[in-house]
Amino acid sequence: MSLQNILHKKFVLIIIFIFLIILTLLNSNVVSWYEEGKTRSLTGSFANSGSNDTTTMVLKLMKLGIVEGYAIRRIKMFNDRVYLDRYRRSYWFGDRYYALDNKYFPETRETCAYRMKDEERKDLEYEEQPSEPILDIIYQCQRYVQHCCGLDCCNIFWFVIIKLKLPS
Repeated sequence: MSLQNILHKKFVLIIIFIFLIILTLLNSNVVSWYEEGKTRSLTGSFANSGSNDTTTMVLKLMKLGIVEGYAIRRIKMFNDRVYLDRYRRSYWFGDRYYALDNKYFPETRETCAYRMKDEERKDLEYEEQPSEPILDIIYQCQRYVQHCCGLDCCNIFWFVIIKLKLPS
């Protein structure tokens, strides 16, 4: 393999990489990060709204034991985190106690925040300060493999399955 072919292949790969970065930046809607019903990455990487069905199901499962059960409870330190087996991840009501869970800050995690709509956060309040609103649901995805996607995690490289046929 000649030096010219190697340089040509590297150049093509760099162009493709730059194209993917530009595509990611164009698809991330920075203006609407804090709008209700939107998901954002707390580290600034790509995030999208994901599936409405998944978001609805996660919200329903999270609120089941808190506000839709027999004894309606308020959010406090011991019940702010909900682990859902179906999605194999933990979700936090708000960001107030999330920072206190030190074991949930590994560098291999991408932290995401979903801004709840008014009707989704109805009856959710902190026990210590009921006047402070619970705005977000915090969860984590695998960094470098997944991105924030509604209340779920989607694979990052779903669009990089294209095989490149470089000239020889």
